[in-house]
Amino acid sequence: MARIKYYYDTESCKYERVKVSTWDIILNFFGFLLVTLIFSVIIVFIYVSSPKWESPKEAKLRKENEELHFHYDILKKELSTVHDMMGVLQERDDHVYRVIMEAEPIPTTIRSAGFGGANRYQELIDKGLEREELVIGLFERIDKIKKQLYIQTKSYDEILTLAMDKSKMLRKKAFWWVNGRKIQAKENR
Repeated sequence: MARIKYYYDTESCKYERVKVSTWDIILNFFGFLLVTLIFSVIIVFIYVSSPKWESPKEAKLRKENEELHFHYDILKKELSTVHDMMGVLQERDDHVYRVIMEAEPIPTTIRSAGFGGANRYQELIDKGLEREELVIGLFERIDKIKKQLYIQTKSYDEILTLAMDKSKMLRKKAFWWVNGRKIQAKENR
């Protein structure tokens, strides 16, 4: 129940009752609502924009996200290092071992051949990961290095076979013609 308000009328020297119209009540109500809405918007904006007022769960998730990005960057650097080492092995294979064994180098088209199919990572895509391009990119780089390692091991197997064949040839008895005479070499061991 509202309190009844009075004012002092100086002309009649009496207290008169204050009459409040319906329009005044409606204006006061909407004015109060407007001021409340403005203050609530300001408070929500300050709360949302300030990181120091995040909930413990949000802080934990943010920290976990930062750690995952940190570890992803480390994995990315390690993959780059492995890729560089793979390049050194391929270079040594093509320009040292294959030259010594008089074999043709493996073409770059074979070394950098594709893999998989169009839906190779469909399982990851179906999971609906938020940053699936990071995960899929990492898996693609790993698969590419695996393929290069497989090709490199096959190349080393071929060079090993060539080396075994050369060593068998060197073990056979050989002879040379010196001044018209046949000289037989001793068996190499």
